[in-house]
Amino acid sequence: MEKQKLSAVVFDCDGVLIESNAVKTMAFGQTVEEFGQKAMDRLMNYHREHGGISRFKKFEWFYREVVKATLSDEMMDTLCDRFTRFCIDAVMDVPMVAGAKESLDLLSGKLPMFVASGTPEKELQDILIQRGLAAYFKRIHGTPPEKQYLLERIISENGLDASKVLMVGDAVADLKAAQFCNTLFYGRGERFNGENVPWSQDLTGLVEYLGRLHF
Repeated sequence: MEKQKLSAVVFDCDGVLIESNAVKTMAFGQTVEEFGQKAMDRLMNYHREHGGISRFKKFEWFYREVVKATLSDEMMDTLCDRFTRFCIDAVMDVPMVAGAKESLDLLSGKLPMFVASGTPEKELQDILIQRGLAAYFKRIHGTPPEKQYLLERIISENGLDASKVLMVGDAVADLKAAQFCNTLFYGRGERFNGENVPWSQDLTGLVEYLGRLHF
């Protein structure tokens, strides 16, 4: 592979930096427990299939497609508060993704790093601060807006050449954001097999990939 100088690396958080996807899947189910097991399963499956999309969009889908009712602002706030309560402590306890810490250490002081996540920004910042990871990043971005616009903002605000920015993600939404902004992409997880992008089961492969690039 031809070596290409990077100018920045942007990480998703859940499933990329920390192994929090399973915890959040269960939290989505618990949040709508009052609607019964079938409804819980539908929301959990929707969450698994639509990683990288904000909880607001997922609850809107749930009410529209499963409950078949209008979701009021008050109920949205209730669902989001309930979801946060179910998952926040557990997210603090899950391990980091294998290779994530090594990747951050490898890049630290050499390239600016950012986070672009579907988690609300204040909550995301609090999680990364409490986990001792915030200092690695020049800026931590959460929703709103959606992922592609977060990535676009990072590129624009920092005067970056998109073709030299690497987005690291574990969801189709992350890949679509990279394609939307014309950045490089590295995938975590087998879902990217056949997508014509570099990927590995965890981030141990990212360390090797970065070693083949100038940065």
